Amino acid sequence: FLVGSVLYVIFLAEMSPRTFFRYGFTALGTVMLGASCIFYDTNVNIYVSTVAISLLNSISYYAIEYDNWYLMSVVDERLYGYFTVITGLAIALTGGVVSAFMTLDISNADILLVAQVTGAVALFVSWFYACFFN
Repeated sequence: FLVGSVLYVIFLAEMSPRTFFRYGFTALGTVMLGASCIFYDTNVNIYVSTVAISLLNSISYYAIEYDNWYLMSVVDERLYGYFTVITGLAIALTGGVVSAFMTLDISNADILLVAQVTGAVALFVSWFYACFFN
């Protein structure tokens, strides 16, 4: 997270919303989708998987931080709590759905595929909404 913090300050913190949602989020999402692909291999080296998981955690954390700071600057202060609740629910539901999949004995490859499709849709939506920023 130390490296991520430095990179956040250097690159993400000063990005305009249009640049972030069009290019920054797209680049981060592409790295995340690529890093998650190694988990299709069941014999992946423990060090490689540790680096991939660290990348996935760090990137998602800093992308959410950017969203939160951006929302604080543009959303009416009376509505910010609602947006925070929606963001928290989305994060909690994601973990809950993955846990439910694991409880139902759905294969790891299928869970990974659902996660990657969801990530790809998020990238598309981000690219689309970036068109509305100045």
